[in-house]
Amino acid sequence: KERYAPTAGSGPFRFVSYEQEAAVVENNPHFAGDYRGNKAQLEKVTVKRVNEKLDVDYVINGDIDITTGVVEGAKIEKAKANEDKVGFVTYPRSGYGYLSFHTDFGPTAEKEVRQAIAYSIDRNKFVDDILEGYGVLVNSEYGLSQWMYEVNKAELQEKLVNYVNNAEKANELLDQSTYKFEADGVTPFDSSKASAEYLRHNAAKEALVINHAGSTNNSITDLIATMLVPNLAAAGIEFNIETLEFSAMLDFYQVPTSQVAALGARKYHSFNLATTFSAVYDPYLSLSSNYLGTRNNSTQTNHPAFDELTKKLRQLDPSQKDEYAAVWLEYQIEWNDYLPMVPLYSNEYYDIFGKRVQNVTTTPIYSIGRAAIDITVE
Repeated sequence: KERYAPTAGSGPFRFVSYEQEAAVVENNPHFAGDYRGNKAQLEKVTVKRVNEKLDVDYVINGDIDITTGVVEGAKIEKAKANEDKVGFVTYPRSGYGYLSFHTDFGPTAEKEVRQAIAYSIDRNKFVDDILEGYGVLVNSEYGLSQWMYEVNKAELQEKLVNYVNNAEKANELLDQSTYKFEADGVTPFDSSKASAEYLRHNAAKEALVINHAGSTNNSITDLIATMLVPNLAAAGIEFNIETLEFSAMLDFYQVPTSQVAALGARKYHSFNLATTFSAVYDPYLSLSSNYLGTRNNSTQTNHPAFDELTKKLRQLDPSQKDEYAAVWLEYQIEWNDYLPMVPLYSNEYYDIFGKRVQNVTTTPIYSIGRAAIDITVE
């Protein structure tokens, strides 16, 4: 009860209610102030889920005051065309968008299958069609605003595999996987015949089928659906995509393995998501084998090299920036090969707000949850 309807709390706002996917908080009179001594100016804030495709329209029309983390070029251009009604803050993202796998389950437990999927995605199309000039490709787990990225930019370009749409390379990798046979589980697969009707199988006669979960009202989910089905068929892979409400999709993605029974049998192998890193970048929390079976390690990855490298990162002193950057680069190279996720893009974030909203001070590491203390409204 205290978790979902807290009677006590800290910070500039305190909990009032959470109903019908809308959370309400109010000014906390007991808050002593942040590190500057500042207190919140707003009396009440409502945070609610809206249709992602229409969030900027809602701001333009005055239905909501602010929407954050806008990445789609078309929506950004629409906001710019209505500067008499909206304002915006922009900054490079400390995070990225990706296609994530469960690395312990079904075909995606094999690295060659994960890499073949990466070679079946036209990642440039994401940047062109979705971001429309407001983002770039990334080849590992990093965001444009991270200082480690800036320090290692040249080495990343030189040492990371740039996965491009290449059916020949995808088939070459799959021939090294267990899915190298026809339906009889014996006859070698002929990649020249690959199609939706001619699929790869393993020795147990199991077809190479990927079940993907994406969220509803999401243009990236829509693009994956139109792109990956035909591209993966060219490698002998059947790709089934289902759209779920975001919270339901996260349940299947993050649910601890001990609780799978509550959802039914495991079904989905891949998910399209995005993340924003905190100021303290610590991949140990999401990839260490110590967190297998928990929500932390959502990909259920068990890779000794990750255990070693992520532990090294968190054990360095904050003053050891050069050493940290070197280990971080080593980790990114390993990640790029093991591929628990296919990195798609990092981008410019736009936080778009109505003209009555003042003092929006968001940055890559100072999100709206913290920056709300600065906001006033006319």
